[in-house]
Amino acid sequence: MRRYRARHKRLAELVEQTDKALSEGRYQSALELARQQEALATQEELPGVRKANRDIIAAMEGQKRQAEDARTVAAASAAHLQQTMDTLTGDLAQLQDARKHLDQIDNEELEKMVNDLLTVALDPGVAELYSKLQELLNPT
Repeated sequence: MRRYRARHKRLAELVEQTDKALSEGRYQSALELARQQEALATQEELPGVRKANRDIIAAMEGQKRQAEDARTVAAASAAHLQQTMDTLTGDLAQLQDARKHLDQIDNEELEKMVNDLLTVALDPGVAELYSKLQELLNPT
């Protein structure tokens, strides 16, 4: 009778430790404790406990696989996010360089450039040259 109580006491302790490990998120420890429960149940010929432990172990191993899959997806997402951040950082640097270049051009210089372009564009000789060029490129 004493031996029976000692076996069940040890099994109860293992169950309690497993529950505590699960509640604390120590899944690897819980899995090891569940395996110890199964070994004890096998040794003591407790088929109901063995089946329950096998089910628990299978569920915990499934959760472990899901966690590993989630980590893999998270790592891939982090790599993609890092790549996107690098691209955006490069784009921002280009925009800042363009902004610096535009800031270096003062308004008077810009106005002179526009006036020069308008003068050339409105010149009758340029208009005639453009017309001839269009005829050469698009013969009808």
